[in-house]
Amino acid sequence: MSIRCSKCGREFDVTLFEYGREIHCPCGAVVSLADGHTVFDWDSLEREIFDAVDSRDRDRDGKRAEMFRRKADRITSLILYSDMPRVDIEIEIRSFRREILAVFPGKEELFDALYLGRFRRIWEQFRDEGETLCGQD
Repeated sequence: MSIRCSKCGREFDVTLFEYGREIHCPCGAVVSLADGHTVFDWDSLEREIFDAVDSRDRDRDGKRAEMFRRKADRITSLILYSDMPRVDIEIEIRSFRREILAVFPGKEELFDALYLGRFRRIWEQFRDEGETLCGQD
């Protein structure tokens, strides 16, 4: 659960307010439980949204997420356990990126942060052969 600042809307974890503690929000407002600030229960909201989604959509999204997870694990395995050349691994990564962006257009930065960053770290840690993965110098 979180407490929302009434001035700017910034949220603070409710555990910060134990024993009557007040928080000074960056906007300048003082936030406390005693002032009747809005308590926001993210878990309830998440359950409400999840329950509102059609079960077919949940099944489809779950299968899609599992497929993406398997493909990311496969690329990780190729880096760790195969002697596949860097160029072939980069082709696999670019193919995976195209698949993700076909489903989630405009999320290039998110893909790079979640997957590409992981693949690069694994490459550097286990396969660094003087070459960087996916063109990062």
